[in-house]
Amino acid sequence: LEFRLSKCADAIISINTCEYVETFNYAVGTCTVMKIPNAPWTQFFASMNPPFFCPIKAGNYSFRNAGIDPKTLEQYQYVPFRTIDNAIWITTLRMFDQDAREFICFNYTIEFMRTRQ
Repeated sequence: LEFRLSKCADAIISINTCEYVETFNYAVGTCTVMKIPNAPWTQFFASMNPPFFCPIKAGNYSFRNAGIDPKTLEQYQYVPFRTIDNAIWITTLRMFDQDAREFICFNYTIEFMRTRQ
């Protein structure tokens, strides 16, 4: 599993306002990583339809009201995650099979908006 992260200064996504942050790689299997409780992506994959199960079957999947709880990022003492507001986050998530062949690639944009509870 590979997760690439870039941060953009504003809603105009361009090379002038975006900077590469880091690529995170997980050596364990995709299904193991996706099922980690209270991870930043837990809520995101919980919104997947049809639901996320392993082995992942070919098909069309959709996400409705997908989100990431900013509080889950606080557990990572990683500096870019401390300043998640006022930025657009460009992410690429790549998943690989047991033979290291890419079988899924998600490209998505995240903007964190705080709401009152």
